[in-house]
Amino acid sequence: MKTILLFAASLVAMAFSCERNDETVVALSASTAKLDGTWKLVEPATPYTITLELNAIPVNATVLTAARVYEATGKAPVNSYFTKLTQPKPAESDQVVVDGIGSTKIAGPTEAMQAEQTYFTNLKNVTRYELTTQNRLRLYHSGGMLVYEK
Repeated sequence: MKTILLFAASLVAMAFSCERNDETVVALSASTAKLDGTWKLVEPATPYTITLELNAIPVNATVLTAARVYEATGKAPVNSYFTKLTQPKPAESDQVVVDGIGSTKIAGPTEAMQAEQTYFTNLKNVTRYELTTQNRLRLYHSGGMLVYEK
């Protein structure tokens, strides 16, 4: 019993003696906060509901230009999907990199599966973004752009 009490007391003492260096936590900018949330694809027009949910992963860094990473999930025409969207130099540019896309493997109608594959290809090739209004997001890829609304 003494050992447990002594151990608990030492843990409490260590907790109070540790310093927290708040300078190393990079606050998320206003534009980052606006990217968070659920977006619905509105262009290119499609008969399917396609969504993109972005959630910023908190950044611990000493440099303000540290990469900002978003967990990206959503619903494609048939399957749910997930990836990471990285903004390599958020303070300097609107450039983004999309990691490989993973998804569930449910089969669907041929047209829906083709629309889904096209969407995944375009999303994977996104190189930059533009927040045109608080509720409108453009993701640019080599063949055009994906436009979302909140």
